[in-house]
Amino acid sequence: MIPDERFSMLKGIIQDILDEIFMGIFTAQFSVLGAVQERAIRIEFLTVVLRNRVS
Repeated sequence: MIPDERFSMLKGIIQDILDEIFMGIFTAQFSVLGAVQERAIRIEFLTVVLRNRVS
């Protein structure tokens, strides 16, 4: 193998790993945001239900 070929292969592998890491970070952030939003919606729903029962 020519050193240039080896270098470009290594660069490709590193790029793939970095892409995986960044995608992992983004999906983790979105799932956390989704969970927070879901919880907020549930709380809002519960308060509406409780208000209706009280009145």
